Amino acid sequence: MSETAAAEYHWRETYFILFDEDNRPLLETLRFVINRTAGGYEFVAAEEDDDNLFCSARVIAPDKMTAIELSYVTGAEVLESVSQLVHDLQMIPESCEPETLDKLRPCNARIDVFHLEKEVDAWTDTPGGNEDDFFDPSALLLVIEALVEATDGIGIDPSSGVVMTGETGI
Repeated sequence: MSETAAAEYHWRETYFILFDEDNRPLLETLRFVINRTAGGYEFVAAEEDDDNLFCSARVIAPDKMTAIELSYVTGAEVLESVSQLVHDLQMIPESCEPETLDKLRPCNARIDVFHLEKEVDAWTDTPGGNEDDFFDPSALLLVIEALVEATDGIGIDPSSGVVMTGETGI
């Protein structure tokens, strides 16, 4: 994607997919699962390592006015965030099921999911319109569902601590 095209999007929110690094998907697997779950998305600037494992990508949903940046992360940062998240979730027992905490504890890898919204001039693109009329959050939910499936992971909204279980369940 050109810098001009990238500049058309602005950050909206961030989510995490936490999982065991042994479940890190191949880039092609990720493409397949996302397109099967949310067909018609475009992968641009996708990167993989020497073993064809996913590293990063930008996924565009043109009809939903959305781009989603994906980036693989591992190491101390992930271990620390998982530990803190487990602690926080334990403080609010109704926040998630005990099985979710059991699945979360061994997670040592993460895909950062940056949700980007296409900038629209509501006044020139649709007279009397509002830019929220264009934005469709389902693109993000479908990609999170696909990532949870591909990694056997857990989706998390880090700003609220909400656990996203997949199958567009929040």
